[in-house]
Amino acid sequence: MKYCAMLLLMSFLLHTAGATPLAKRIWQLQDYDMSHINRVIDLAPQYGINEIQLSHRIIMDAHEPLNNSKLAEDINTICQHAHKKGLKVSVWTHELAEVPSDFRTDDRVDMENPKLWNWLEEKYARLFETCANIDGIVLTFHETEVPVYHDSKVISRLTPAERVARLIDVIAGVCKSHGKYLVVRSFCYEPSELQFIKDGFALAKSDFTVMTKCQPHDWQPFYPNNPLIGNVSGHP
Repeated sequence: MKYCAMLLLMSFLLHTAGATPLAKRIWQLQDYDMSHINRVIDLAPQYGINEIQLSHRIIMDAHEPLNNSKLAEDINTICQHAHKKGLKVSVWTHELAEVPSDFRTDDRVDMENPKLWNWLEEKYARLFETCANIDGIVLTFHETEVPVYHDSKVISRLTPAERVARLIDVIAGVCKSHGKYLVVRSFCYEPSELQFIKDGFALAKSDFTVMTKCQPHDWQPFYPNNPLIGNVSGHP
């Protein structure tokens, strides 16, 4: 697993050596092994990489470094090393997650409560204070405790697409005020969820970059092409 994402991207770069390079050339690091991470950062410039993402066994949710001082320290150290090599660093997060009981009714999160959004803004503000060296956030809507587009998980008068847009805009606002950028993943499980995300991209008012896979869900040879490729309402 340590080299899977790196090898895939290396292969892509080699096959497109004669083409105009992509603006974002990213290696995704998934293993919480500081010596491995440092080796990859040192290698990145010679392969034309200009950013790394920290995910999976390093960080999957914004609350993790807030609850783990060692992780926060290591993320800042990783960022410092990466910046010296000319690399930006983004970290993964999933929302909604770790929502306090004050904002829940009958096991559903009350998205009508304005204090929920204040809490979310404060959480990301704390993240940017705790891990001040990160450059951006990579947001995922699924594989989280509370997918906002599921009526069984949330209370909201908004449509599922409007909930997606609201979540994007709130987090994007915190990112902008702290000089960070937002990347939003289209990863989901069902066609209906993909439609909610697509429509949410169109409704969102913020600046963000979309991250898609070639398939709608995960790396499966029997899936169709992802219909969101090149179809994300003008977002990069």
